[in-house]
Amino acid sequence: MPVNLLKNRSSDRPTSMRPRESSKAMAVVRKVYDVAETILWAGLLAFVGYFLVYVLPHMSEIQSRAETVRIAKISSENSFYCEKWGMKPGTHEHTLCTMDLQELRHQVQQEMLDELSVP
Repeated sequence: MPVNLLKNRSSDRPTSMRPRESSKAMAVVRKVYDVAETILWAGLLAFVGYFLVYVLPHMSEIQSRAETVRIAKISSENSFYCEKWGMKPGTHEHTLCTMDLQELRHQVQQEMLDELSVP
């Protein structure tokens, strides 16, 4: 009787644990994994190709457009605050106010840059 306990009978195992079916499942898992990996690599290569062909050549245009938008936004904000403080657009006081705000922004940016560059 002890001999029977030591024997490894495949019929005693649950169906999902049998080696033959397990290897079939693993083959399916490997196939799905390989296909997913191939798709991801193809997507990465397609994105790199798109970036090299369409984005990189126009990078300077994109940067200049972003800078133009940033300057227009800052100018609009400066004008808004000067008008909020009671200075009418087109007056000498309004012009001086916007110049002062530009200088203030420049000083703050310079201080931030100085703080970042300190080791």
